Parts: sequence; structure tokens; C-alpha cells
Amino acid sequence: MDTTQRPPAPAGAPPRGLGLARRVYLPRTVGLGIGSLCAGAGMYQANAPVWIWTVMLVYCAVWPHLAYQISTRSASPFDAERRNVLIDSFGGGVWAVAMAFNVLPSVLLLAALALNNVATGGVKLFGKGLVAHVAGASVAVLALGLKFQPETSFVTMLWCVPFLLSYPLVLGVVMYRLSVELSRRKHEVRGGETPCR
Repeated sequence: MDTTQRPPAPAGAPPRGLGLARRVYLPRTVGLGIGSLCAGAGMYQANAPVWIWTVMLVYCAVWPHLAYQISTRSASPFDAERRNVLIDSFGGGVWAVAMAFNVLPSVLLLAALALNNVATGGVKLFGKGLVAHVAGASVAVLALGLKFQPETSFVTMLWCVPFLLSYPLVLGVVMYRLSVELSRRKHEVRGGETPCR
């Protein structure tokens, strides 16, 4: 638990982390939407049971919007979003087991989640994310049993391509917008002119 004392926000200022919750919403929505193609291909190859397909599809469709509401309605959106990315990591562990550890989709999804953890909370949150991966995988092993079929078929590779191409682009757009916003604020504080875009 983070016990660092943070200065209170000025009166009338939005709660700390509200911008983070808004920035994470698009990558989470796109990541889970297109990531479901990766996971679905891996689960199909592993002959996953119908009920876990249902759980995965509902999770991917509902969780981004629910996570956004949780963060934006929280008294501390920053802390809420850090908890949300750990739930994302837990889910990643579940889907890796459901795919029987199919190498390409598992690596893509877990690497993207690790990137989110580092971007949101640095090395400390990355470590907590690894624990969440293991916890999710453990729960999935209890529910589904342990299968290990790491081979990735050509069809599964093709279903992973949209995620491989689109997710880095979405993150790039988010990072660009953040850099523009930070540059604008810096110039406002210094009283300078608005930077060119």
C-alpha cells in the first residue's frame, strides 16, 4: 500500500488521477476489444469450454466501461485506476490458462498488460501485476484444469495481427496527446505562448 503523503488538491480542482482514468479508457477499450480476437483464437485452438468464452466476451465488452465509471466516480481516481490495472492483469492470467498457454496470444496480451502496469505505476505496479497474473492463472487452473499447448497455429497468428498492429498505435496516440497537454501546461505556468502542434 502506498503511504506517501500527497498534497491536497486545490479547492475546485478535479481529483488527482481523473486525467489518467480518461487516458486509459481508450487503450483499455481497444485493447480488450481487439485482444479478444487473440484470446479467442487461442481459446479456439485449445478447445476451451463454452462458459469461459462467455466470461471472456462479457468481460471484454463490459469491463472497460465499468472500470472507467469506477475510476471517475472514485474519491481517488488515481488509486482506483491502479486497482483497475491489477484486475486487467488478473484477467490476463486467466486468459493465458484458457488458451493453454498458446505462445503468441499469451505473450502479446501479457506484454501489453505489463506495459500498462509500468506506465501507470512504474516497477512497483509491474511487480504487483506479475502477482495478479499468477493469481488469475491459479484461479483459472482450478476452474479449467491445466493444459499446456504452446504451439501457435498460422490461423491464430493471423487473428493476433490486428492487436499487434493497432494497440501500439493507440498507445502512441495517447502518449502524443499527453505530451501535447504537458507542453501546453508548461507554457501556461511559464506564461509563454501556446506551443505549436
